[in-house]
This record gives sequence, structure tokens and C-alpha cells, in this order.
Amino acid sequence: MRRCLAAPFIALVALIAVLGCAGSVSAQTAASAQQSQATAISASDDARAKAAHGDLDGAISELTSYLLQHPEDSFARRYLGDLYFRAADLRGAEREYLALLLRSPGDKQTHDRLGNVYALEDRIPEAISEYGKSLPDAIAYSDLLRLHKKVGDLDTWINDYRRTAESTPEDAAAQFGYGTILLDEHKASDAVGYLQRAERLVPRSCPTLNELGNTYLELEDNTAAYSAFKRCLQLEPDNYTAMIGLSSTYDPIRESAPALAILGRAVQLRPERPEGFVNLGYMQDALGNSSGAASDYQKAIALDVLCRDAYVDLGYDLLTDRDYPAAQSVFLKGLSVSPGDGRLEYLLGRTYLDQGKEDLARQQFVKAALSDEADVARAASQRLAVK
Repeated sequence: MRRCLAAPFIALVALIAVLGCAGSVSAQTAASAQQSQATAISASDDARAKAAHGDLDGAISELTSYLLQHPEDSFARRYLGDLYFRAADLRGAEREYLALLLRSPGDKQTHDRLGNVYALEDRIPEAISEYGKSLPDAIAYSDLLRLHKKVGDLDTWINDYRRTAESTPEDAAAQFGYGTILLDEHKASDAVGYLQRAERLVPRSCPTLNELGNTYLELEDNTAAYSAFKRCLQLEPDNYTAMIGLSSTYDPIRESAPALAILGRAVQLRPERPEGFVNLGYMQDALGNSSGAASDYQKAIALDVLCRDAYVDLGYDLLTDRDYPAAQSVFLKGLSVSPGDGRLEYLLGRTYLDQGKEDLARQQFVKAALSDEADVARAASQRLAVK
């Protein structure tokens, strides 16, 4: 599951996740969202302030009152649904998302969010349907991959995309879809060819350029990644996903100034998105400001409870500080929203091992050894080999 991931993880030696969540926004969609966002934010600052301070009930009440006067404000209604989601009121979230989809049935962002609700409720067919309606956003392929793995028909689902991509080499969407799936499967060396073909077919596509940049990052080719993200920003200067990706190409210590400048702009443009805060947390970690990093990771989780990378990074910091109860709690919460995640399982195993809970640690390492992330599986196998 690549939710909240715009760049690959660095080596397991450090076990800190780099940096952000996936997603693609067209120029027209971004401009429309930003205009609606500005209206909603200016009209409901009190709601946002309450949410920022953890008063979700107060924020929900404030925004509900606002929507009684402005029922057409789609951004505010989506945000209200997000608040219900963060408050674990899945019925309230579903109600607001469905109300929005009645007005705007083609709203891909809301279909994705409704898919999250159904996925957490284990309503798999409904979740698959909603994620399908949010395609071709890259994050939707990640979510669909996770659900088809759970259903047990993953190979069939992937092979359908492979056959389509190979039989229609001039179909940019087919190349993009299969390339994105391969990247989600941590097969970047296989993904890059399909994404390059999609980029040649439609060279001015920011979603393709961003996904290609993410692929280069996983291949540790920061120069090519930088070029891909910069080309997107030349087309769409306010493309949030490209900003997040571009910040990942800089060295977090030697080039912190330009990275922080880009992230500051990204967070200002899209304060409701968690990716920028995950990246800011990573930068703070690299610069030795662990308390600032923890604050940023917590902000990311508050914005998106599915942001797996924030749990990884926050828990790792707590583990490093030997705050084992807090680290254990963070990893368990992460696994509740990203079940079967090998990196979280490995880190939870480390937490148990450092407390002398060897049997519990071994159980987690056995699970982590099956991870589709090669560095995680290798590290877990090495732990299991130690008697």
C-alpha cells in the first residue's frame, strides 16, 4: 500500500521512510480545488483551528453550521467527511462523501476517500468499486493492489493490466497503469520502461512525469528524478505532487534549504494534505530536531490516518529514543490501518526484541520476512537466522 508515499524508502540500515504520499492532480483539477479550498478555509478558519488542536467535535460542529449556509461548497463538505473519518465516525464520513458525490459524481478525490471508508469496514467489493472510479490517480492503483491481494486474485488482476499494456503499446493510459502497478510491487526496474513509454506518448502529462520521477527515486537516480519533477512543475507550477517529489531529490543535510523552501510552499498550497508534513518531519530528523519531526509526523497522521509512512517514521524515532511503549503503540496503530505491512511488522519486532520479548519479536520477523520490500524481507530473515 503506497498511501502517503511519493518517494522510495532509504536503506533499511536507517529504517527511516522517505517522504510523502502518492497522488496526482491535473492543472484544471488543482486550480479548481485551490479556488474552492480558499473559499472554504476563509469561511471556516475556526473549524480548522479546532481540528489542529485536536477538537474534532468542535471542528465538525463548526463546519456543519457553515455547510447549512453554503451547501454547495464541495471542498468544505469533503473536509467535513475527512473530519468524521479522523474521528473514526465512518458513518458520518460516508454520509458526507455520498452527499458530495450526488452533486459531483465524477469527483475522483471523493471516490478515493469513500473507498478508504469501505476498506476499513472490510466492505471489499464496495471499496474496489470506489477506488476504480478514482483511476487513473496513482494512489488508486496502490489501494486496488492491496485489496486484490486480500481477496486472493492479485495475479489475475495484474495479468489483465499486463496483457492490456503489452497488446496496446500505443495506449498511454495502459502503459501508465501497468507501470504504476509494477512500482507499487517494488519492481521499479520493470516499471520504468512502461512509464517511459507513457511519457513518450503523452509528454506533457504531470501524473506520468511524477510517477516516472518516483520510479527514478526508487532506482536511486536522483538526477533523472529531479528532471522529471522539474518538467512537471514547468507545466504546472503549483503541482503539489511534483513539489513533494522534487524535495525528495535533495540531500536532507547539505541541501536542506531548497528542500525546505519547496516543502513550505507545498504545505501552504495544500495544508490539508499529509505528504508535506511527512517530508518536513524527515528533514527535521535529518537536521537533528527530533521533537519537530515528531510534531510533523503527528500532523500527517491527524490529516490522514492511513498515512503509513508517518507511523513508520514516528515509531522509529520513538524506538531510537528507547520509548518502547510509545513506539509499540504507534506501530500497532499503523498496522491497524495498513495490515500486513512488512516494514511496520519488522519495526514492531525490533521494539519487542529490544524489550527482551523474543517470542513476540520472532512472530513479527516471520511476517516481515514475507514482505515484498526486499530490504525488509532480508533484514527480517537475518534476524530469524540469529539464534
